[in-house]
Amino acid sequence: MSQKVKSINNLGPLSTLLAKTAIKQGAKIKVISLPAVFWVIKGTKKWLFFGVYTPLNKLPGGKIADNKKLTKKIWQEAKIPIAQDLVVTPDNYKKLLSKTDINFPVVAKPMAGTLKGIGVVTNIRTKKTLGKIVKKLFIKGHHRVLVEEFYSGLNDYRVLVLKGKIIAVARRIPPFVVGDGKGSIKKLLEEKNAERKKSKEIKLGLIKVDEEMKMNLKNQKLSLKSVPKVGETICVKNVCNLGAGGEVEDVTSKICKYNKDLAIKAAEVMDLELAGLDFLCDDIAKPLKKGKGILLEVNEHPDIALHHFPQIGRPKLVADQIIKEILKQK
Repeated sequence: MSQKVKSINNLGPLSTLLAKTAIKQGAKIKVISLPAVFWVIKGTKKWLFFGVYTPLNKLPGGKIADNKKLTKKIWQEAKIPIAQDLVVTPDNYKKLLSKTDINFPVVAKPMAGTLKGIGVVTNIRTKKTLGKIVKKLFIKGHHRVLVEEFYSGLNDYRVLVLKGKIIAVARRIPPFVVGDGKGSIKKLLEEKNAERKKSKEIKLGLIKVDEEMKMNLKNQKLSLKSVPKVGETICVKNVCNLGAGGEVEDVTSKICKYNKDLAIKAAEVMDLELAGLDFLCDDIAKPLKKGKGILLEVNEHPDIALHHFPQIGRPKLVADQIIKEILKQK
């Protein structure tokens, strides 16, 4: 194997996917630093990549997208439906949580850096529990925590926008186990994680026992020792990232025009040409109306692998379209 091919294969999974796609489209790759920095070169033109940070997005929009509160301010001005929220810090959290009248249940998450759902705790039902969760996030080094309304019973969709067009939509399914009447939830999790480790197409994150899982099981009056009935499905987390143990169904053909237009608008007001938008709603095929769903957040370096390797439905090879648009740039 040549050194060049070896270097490409040693890039991170998403970087490798983009790099190999660029080669298919007639470009050359020059790896600068593993596992993430490389040039895509075609003719006299070249484009610098840093992992899945592509040349498509400008710095201001990308930086704002990394801040959930700033994103919501921009969306609120654009009349895009968002969740009620507040920002807490180590200096104000005791006073703020005791006096603020926010609707429970809520979600607590770091203001930035929630890759793979790390640090996100959902369905928090009391101020006392919220205070404990927020304090733990502070101890872990998160100095600004976003607390927002939790919308239960809704589906989570990732809508991928590229240059004003919808190129893929996926329903993200939270981690779950199915009972066999014998094994405990802990045992079922071990078995499911063993299966996820076998995945060759894409690295599937393991379903880890954390604060989010403990909270979710407690709210269902369950524990890791509980034994589900045969065929009983137990949702163990609400966070549905692939890296947190979630699964994916492609539903690109189902999104309605209203939601398409809403996603395109949400990306445009952030000045993002490539954006992964998270919708919470009952059905992506029905118009998202105020009070019936929200846009949760935007990712300016979205995980494209979930569209290439869904567990349910047909793959959408979005890397091909992304690279094609980049190679058009002057």
